[in-house]
Amino acid sequence: MSVDWKSFTLPDRMESIAESDLHAFLLANLTEPVRLSAASLRRIDTRLVQYLIVVAQDWALRNVGFVVCDIKAPHAAILTLIGVTPALLPWQQVGT
Repeated sequence: MSVDWKSFTLPDRMESIAESDLHAFLLANLTEPVRLSAASLRRIDTRLVQYLIVVAQDWALRNVGFVVCDIKAPHAAILTLIGVTPALLPWQQVGT
């Protein structure tokens, strides 16, 4: 069976998460598997990481797919350094 993932591209930076297109997208797709592309992300923001961890845990509790994909190698290194493993926040590096 094919899974129909809803996709969203994260902007290069996030100012206000609560009023963002990301938040609106997630609210509109609460019951759908979600794939967030980090291809445009310029830097790792801890507020965004914390928000995504909470969202990922919510999706996991409801047994719905969630992943942040297209993580650039320097960002993957930062996530690993601060302890944000794919088990905590499902993420995939570019090319994997």
